[in-house]
Amino acid sequence: MTLSVLRSEAAPAVAGAQDPAELHREIAQLAPNTLLLELGTLQVFCAPAAALPLVLLEIGRLREMTFRAVGEGTGKALDIDTYDAHYQHLFVWNRDSREIVGAYRLALTHPVMQGLGVEGLYTHSLFDFDVRLLERLGPSLELGRSFVRPECQGSTRALRLLWAGIAVVLDRHPEVYHLFGPVSVSPRFSELGRMLIMSALQLHHMDPELKCLIQARNAPQAPAHPWHHRLNEVSAGLADPGRLSRFLKRLEQGMALPMLIKHYIELKGRFAGFNIDHAFSGTLDGLVFVRVHDIPHKLRTRLTRSAPP
Repeated sequence: MTLSVLRSEAAPAVAGAQDPAELHREIAQLAPNTLLLELGTLQVFCAPAAALPLVLLEIGRLREMTFRAVGEGTGKALDIDTYDAHYQHLFVWNRDSREIVGAYRLALTHPVMQGLGVEGLYTHSLFDFDVRLLERLGPSLELGRSFVRPECQGSTRALRLLWAGIAVVLDRHPEVYHLFGPVSVSPRFSELGRMLIMSALQLHHMDPELKCLIQARNAPQAPAHPWHHRLNEVSAGLADPGRLSRFLKRLEQGMALPMLIKHYIELKGRFAGFNIDHAFSGTLDGLVFVRVHDIPHKLRTRLTRSAPP
């Protein structure tokens, strides 16, 4: 198995948008404690799927639209799976334009484990691990399926608001020791570009102990490229994510290191493995772990204060 993937040309059109008035009505009926914070016309909510039937459909539509735009996505009309039903959904809502700006999917691991076992965690569909990993991690929060709609990606405001919302969730759950989840690298990167990203992360940002506790279900294989034997040599000087991103821009015709990877490194995140997700257009996923207490104090304060109540 290599990093190259054959893409289907017959993917159905992305589903149509939900009625903004109906979305507004559904959000207005949410419990007061689901509103995490507000900044101007933007509100950040976190609620279970059962309280958000229409919002979840719109999130599924926007996920697919956003991920297809960068060569990812499920190839279905909606990006909604069986995990959505028992996960929480954190989203940014523009109350003036009545639009969802971006979202994250998250789950506290202990309640999911108690009800569904390790199979109830989305990450387990990408990486084989057992309860020993979660026992070692302690109470944790799995994150994933994050997006910011394309027309809002020119600014980091939406991503900052999503992470400010996550900071509020952490404040409400002080028992959480770790954040973890997959972070993706688009198939639009060349094989060499993706292998370079993976090599740099393995060399500089890998957790060797956690690596021993997981097994990728579809581990990427090195392509037969004349540069492959030099990847570690080149990666040795690319520990800094800014430098890696600049190198990639030259190699990949302007494509930079994915913003979320840079963000997780800023949070002192450590990677434990990589997987090819054939159900998601052959995306390369890195499994990243962040120890909450390792997040720099200044950064956590900035996240918490990035959107005043």
